[in-house]
Formats: sequence, structure tokens, C-alpha cells
Amino acid sequence: MYKMCATTLTLIVAIALVFSFMSGCTMNSVRYQPDSAITAVLKGGGALPIAVANIVTLDARLNSLSVRGSRMISPYNDSYGEYLTQALVDQLAPANLYRPVSEIQLRGELLENNLSAVASAGSAHITARFEILRNDKVVFNEVKSIEHNWDSSLVGAIAIPAAQKNYPIAVKKLVLALMSDPDFINAVKQ
Repeated sequence: MYKMCATTLTLIVAIALVFSFMSGCTMNSVRYQPDSAITAVLKGGGALPIAVANIVTLDARLNSLSVRGSRMISPYNDSYGEYLTQALVDQLAPANLYRPVSEIQLRGELLENNLSAVASAGSAHITARFEILRNDKVVFNEVKSIEHNWDSSLVGAIAIPAAQKNYPIAVKKLVLALMSDPDFINAVKQ
């Protein structure tokens, strides 16, 4: 009886130590990598070069993602609006469609930015408003929203890196939702 209690107590202490080391950590989000399928859509759509203005984040809480007590920050000035801005630039550049200055400007606002990794499922939900201006006139104004799900784990050492790895995939889905929209393509065409 005593041996079983000591073993149980040792196990509880070990688990508590593991959780104490795992909580409260800060980590950077994984940087966005352009998707060749999105680049192909852009190249085939007859788009003109686009300038990308900063995607604004009016609600500062959207810049703070937490996964099981670990804080995940954007590698771009701790701003997920800037993360999305850089993702758009990185996606346009391989198609030779990004210009710092252009008659066509893409701007927007990050409206929702949630990341969760509970039990055996992880999810990200991102919503943003995007506008296209042509010669300072709004020709496209839409809200895009995505949900991305993945398998997770009860074990934080598995769940936290999985969330970190899946966030840029969620952003990629948002960028695809925007750049494959026929209205977006028409707004940036010649």
C-alpha cells in the first residue's frame, strides 16, 4: 500500500514539474511560406502588380495568442496584422505581383485571431476584412474567414508545437480564400 502511494505521489510530482516547465513560455510563430498553387492562380488571372499596406489590428488582444499557457507571438513586431501583411507580400512576390508602390493597393484589418489546442483537437480561426483600392477608389471590400483544424494531443509537449506549426497553414487558407475569390481577381486585373 505504501509503495503504491509513493509511486503515485512520485508520478504526480513528475507531471506537475513537466507542466510547470511547459507553461508560461513564449515562442515565435512559424513564418509563412508561399504556396505554389496560390501563385499559379495569381499568374493565370492576369493580375497587375499590387502594393500591400499594413493590415491593421485595432484590437490589441488579437496580437496575443496563447496555447496551453504558452504565449505565441508574431515574428513581425509582435503583430499578427503585420504577420498577415508579410504573408500577403510573400505570396505576391513569387508571382512578380508585389510592388512597394502601385495604382492597386491591398489593405485590411484583422478582425479575429484565435488558436486553440485542447484535448485531442487543435483549431485556428482567423477573420480579416480586405480592401482593394485602384487609384484610391475602393473596388473590393470583403470579409474572409477560415477555420483550420488538426489532430492534437493531451500532452502539451506535442500539442503546443503542433499549434505553432499549424498557424501558418491557417493563414495560408485565409490568403487562398482571398486570392482565389473571383471578385478579388477581377479587382486586380488589367
